[in-house]
Amino acid sequence: MLLSLHISNYALIDQLDLTLEQGMCVITGETGAGKSIILGALGLLQGNRADAKAIKSGAKKCVVEGTFDITGLAVEELLQTADIDLEDSTIIVRREVTAAGKSRTFINDTPTTLGVLREVSSKLIDIHSQHQNLLLSNEDFLLDTLDSVAGNQALIGEYHAAFQAWHQAEHTLRQLQQTAHQQESDREFWEFQLAQIDEAQLQEEEQAQLEEESKTLEHAEDIKSACYQAVGFLRNDEHDVVQLLRSAKSALEGAARYMGGLDELTERLSSARIELDDVLSEIETKAEEVDFDPERLLWVNDRLSTIYSLEKKHQVSEISELLAIAEDLRQRLSAIDNADARIAAAEAEVKRTFAAVTALGAQLTATRQQAATEMVDNLTQGLQELGMPSVQILFDFTTRPRPDRMGCDAVRFLFTANKQMPLQDVAQTASGGEIARVMLTLKALIAQKRNLPTIIFDEIDTGVSGTMAERMGRVMQRMGKTAQVICITHLPQIAALGQVHFWVHKQESDTGTTSNILPLALAFLPTLSQAQKPNDAQQAVVRVVTFNEKGDTLHTTYGYFASPTAEVVAPYVAFRGATRAVVTDTKGRQADVLRIVAASDNYDMVRVTTAMPTKKLPFLTRSTAVGAAGTAWQQTFFSTERLPLLYLECAQRGTICGLSHRGQRTSGGDCATQSFGQSARHLCHQRSRGRFVSSERSCCPQ
Repeated sequence: MLLSLHISNYALIDQLDLTLEQGMCVITGETGAGKSIILGALGLLQGNRADAKAIKSGAKKCVVEGTFDITGLAVEELLQTADIDLEDSTIIVRREVTAAGKSRTFINDTPTTLGVLREVSSKLIDIHSQHQNLLLSNEDFLLDTLDSVAGNQALIGEYHAAFQAWHQAEHTLRQLQQTAHQQESDREFWEFQLAQIDEAQLQEEEQAQLEEESKTLEHAEDIKSACYQAVGFLRNDEHDVVQLLRSAKSALEGAARYMGGLDELTERLSSARIELDDVLSEIETKAEEVDFDPERLLWVNDRLSTIYSLEKKHQVSEISELLAIAEDLRQRLSAIDNADARIAAAEAEVKRTFAAVTALGAQLTATRQQAATEMVDNLTQGLQELGMPSVQILFDFTTRPRPDRMGCDAVRFLFTANKQMPLQDVAQTASGGEIARVMLTLKALIAQKRNLPTIIFDEIDTGVSGTMAERMGRVMQRMGKTAQVICITHLPQIAALGQVHFWVHKQESDTGTTSNILPLALAFLPTLSQAQKPNDAQQAVVRVVTFNEKGDTLHTTYGYFASPTAEVVAPYVAFRGATRAVVTDTKGRQADVLRIVAASDNYDMVRVTTAMPTKKLPFLTRSTAVGAAGTAWQQTFFSTERLPLLYLECAQRGTICGLSHRGQRTSGGDCATQSFGQSARHLCHQRSRGRFVSSERSCCPQ
């Protein structure tokens, strides 16, 4: 249930704070006053697309915040999954939109995604806007409604899982078939590529070795000449370096007998000679190994050319990469050979999952058809109460050629409101007013089957008027006993049935135009004398709550202090069947209603005494005092039982005159019990044995 709504800097709204309760709440106002703006703000809490154009001109961001009571709703698991803390049975949903078009979403001050917001809000608010009357022609809406009535939530979950498995199996099969077809066309090319690589008989370290050998063979003569030249430098007839090192060593050995430290030098010369002798030996060996072989060089270069060509073709730089490509080609070719087996297995999986889908789909069909029978009976009865005595309804089921996410059924809503007229699609045969009544009856039925905490109707009464409008209001009033119903309407017949009534209006100022919403009692205060300030008048308004003998709330409405002794004037209907009533003033002080001193069932007004402290009590003086002749004031209330009545207080000959919505004037003298003037009888009530009781008597002179 929506407990409160805060809106700031949205469209024409500077700031709006609205407190709501369970029951039927009515929102009225002139066309263009801003009722749709409030719905747009609520749409943001549902996860609708945020538009920077909705931000009030000059503001940096707009904020829409709703506080919800989630008692009994399946929301806790969703919040836990999204890592959102839940301290009690209330959550705060906030949406912020910046002038740059960026949107941020919070639940209990925890940032979250639009997906989570949409999933959570779907369990909190159901908004029926004007265009949704077209949903009767929408197959998905009809199936979802049938599932709601049938209680198919668990079965739908099973079906969706099976449908997803079947969908995935079909996707896998299509991929395998496409891959097999493509691979078959590539088979020859892959076989050719693999044959080229295999024919080359590549070795992983071969390339480096061949490149080294190629360089050696190409420069064999230069290498051999350099080796021989090096040997000549170290060993020849004129100066043999090795022999000279031997001689130097012998000379030092003789001197070492006479001088210390020469032994070490002798050893170093010996080591140098040995190392040099070894180097000469290896140089000679290398020179002998190097032999210019033109045929070998040609073979090596041809081999390298083959390797380079394969690497260039496959865009790699090493033989190891070519070998990896060859292995991949072998696997692809092997997969082609095994494709038939894998396709056959995928086809079997498709058949298995399809069988599961069709079996669950058949269960859905059976439950939906049973629910359709129940819905036809309930809808027929409800629509007959709404002025369609000859209505006929049929849910026309057909089987889909192929199951989809909603099941195996295709369904149409066939309708006729007249005898001897064939059933047709509702969009082709029903008027706007008939569709509105069908949708309301359908929503009422859904509300009985599902836990819809808050249902918002946006001018569902379009195309309806008179008695039928009142009957539609009665339906919403009954829905308000188990859910919070917020109704936006222009019709007084519906507005009159609301437990709480808000008025949306525009205000013009030097800074621009703003929209505001007020409780009706605050919006339509009586015209005051010049001595009474408007703020004082607003402080005289009280909230009235009545209860039955079980302590359950019957009505929530508004009234005002009508005297300095804490007497309150309020709508009479709120006290029907009540055993207790409480008033709350603008400061939050509460007091019990002690006694009903006067009541008018005809005018739906009651005057009661309360236990509210009377010191400095604000009250509306014009509500009890008779002014100069010809003065008049407009009464505060919409009747909750009848059409709104316009009351005129006339100070002529000391009488109080009333003017009904039909323009009929009535008059009578003041009663001793301070009741309102009326032409017929009125009800004088008193509290007896814990209950407000009445005795009808005439106390006004005729």
